[in-house]
Amino acid sequence: MLVDARFYDARCPGNRIIFDLADGRSVEVPIEWFPLLQAAPKDARAAFEIVDDGRVMAWPELGERVSVDAVMLAHWGTPLDWSQCRALSAWGGVAERAEETTHTGAHG
Repeated sequence: MLVDARFYDARCPGNRIIFDLADGRSVEVPIEWFPLLQAAPKDARAAFEIVDDGRVMAWPELGERVSVDAVMLAHWGTPLDWSQCRALSAWGGVAERAEETTHTGAHG
């Protein structure tokens, strides 16, 4: 865990994705940071789950997993390139399945 934040919800209006955090903050980033989401139809973008105690947002249908660490570090200009953010996203999702907490997205 690199940052102290948890996902709560997400939505994809236009050419961006907005991640809502459990503490009330929202983080807006370009959707092109997530090519699988960018190419997906609206209903597939809305079919996410929040797992690993809020640390990871997953789109099982699309095979996409994004960690809150990657989103926060990239958004606030931490000197990481995109390949490092993708690696953090994959790394953020390795918690044991038995310990996952799941929330299914209802917003599109």
